[in-house]
Amino acid sequence: MKAPNLVDLIRKHRNALAVFAGTLSFSVGTSWVADAIDWKEKTFSDGMFATGLALGILGAYLAIHFGKKLFSVTSLSQKTGTHPHKVLFIFMSAAQTPPSRKEDRWVLENNGQSVELDPRLEEVLQQQIKGIPFPWQQTLRAIKAHYVPGGGGVEAIYLIGSKDERKDKPNGSHGQLDRAIELIRFYFPQLKTIEARPRDQGVDFEDMKALLDLLRELMEEAKQAGYKEEDIMIDITGGQKTNSIAGALVTIHHPKLEFQYVGTRAPYTLKTFNAVAVEHGDL
Repeated sequence: MKAPNLVDLIRKHRNALAVFAGTLSFSVGTSWVADAIDWKEKTFSDGMFATGLALGILGAYLAIHFGKKLFSVTSLSQKTGTHPHKVLFIFMSAAQTPPSRKEDRWVLENNGQSVELDPRLEEVLQQQIKGIPFPWQQTLRAIKAHYVPGGGGVEAIYLIGSKDERKDKPNGSHGQLDRAIELIRFYFPQLKTIEARPRDQGVDFEDMKALLDLLRELMEEAKQAGYKEEDIMIDITGGQKTNSIAGALVTIHHPKLEFQYVGTRAPYTLKTFNAVAVEHGDL
């Protein structure tokens, strides 16, 4: 086994070394500040005082800044509601019976029953469909929190679909995303971008690595489009528990990134979360 060289050791323990250097600098600096003033002789050395003060400030900064990283200070914030974000990553659940477009109206059909959805956004969000599952109603609520008619709100939405686990009977949401996109555009006509991800096929919602890789790719794509980290919101209302875990893990390593969840019972309160670790390297 090859012994680590000096450069590798410094890189590995850089936070501890920085804290040590900061503590030493602070001690020396404060000592020089004290020595610069001789109260008995009533003398003052401005050069020693300035140098000591600079060393003290530098040492305090190094000790505090790298000390946080060394001890991996974490925090978790939770709040009700949110402000409009420009980009949404939304995990989509599969719909047992997706709504269908018939000219200028949307219809839900199940076991011979047919229900027409209200064409107005506020009314359709309150519409109760007895006996017929209303797919993607929570998705509409998640988007509404960020949508500002006339502009200034959400601009780009990426719908994340799950892949089919059975070839004989498709059960993933990725194959339904075209219809979901059409439904979203019907109620939010001013949206600039709505796209399905991954482009070719769905992602395994139980594969944590695949989920994290996809979220990283989406973040990079959004940044290349000119958006900042704080412009992005991850919605974990749909999908499975692994999606929620992936969303939380990504925010831990990206302090300005938040994730949200829409309650499944009235009044359907939206909660925003941000889990942060000061030591936030790559996952």
